[in-house]
Amino acid sequence: MRLPAIGLALGVLLGLSFPLVAQQPFIAPSPVLIVPGQSLAGIVLGRSVRAVMTRLGPPAEVRTVRDGTLYVFARFGITVYGDGDVIRAISAANSLFRTPEGIGLGSSDADVRRVYGPQFTDVVVEGLQGVTYDHLGLA
Repeated sequence: MRLPAIGLALGVLLGLSFPLVAQQPFIAPSPVLIVPGQSLAGIVLGRSVRAVMTRLGPPAEVRTVRDGTLYVFARFGITVYGDGDVIRAISAANSLFRTPEGIGLGSSDADVRRVYGPQFTDVVVEGLQGVTYDHLGLA
């Protein structure tokens, strides 16, 4: 069974309601790497939204949401959630983005559970059913 299209498309729902996971080892940024609780494609939590715009160009869409501002970089399949100019979460709708273990958009439920274990919570993310690993900063 596959995750819903947005299930791991929200590869790094980093920080909307999840704390940063300080005990994870640092992994160098990569243009396609999801580091749960830390970064997506080299976009790092806690850094400046302006820096993302400098790197990726202007967002295709900017929208005010309940907890801040959503910046959609449709060309790259990346959405950044900002609180002021601070990145609080990052999501991806691009199957090229993968965790170090190879998990990404299109990975099966079985693969996700094999890699990250059974300690997940069922959630609705952007209107679609999915799972979250709060302790990893990953949805």
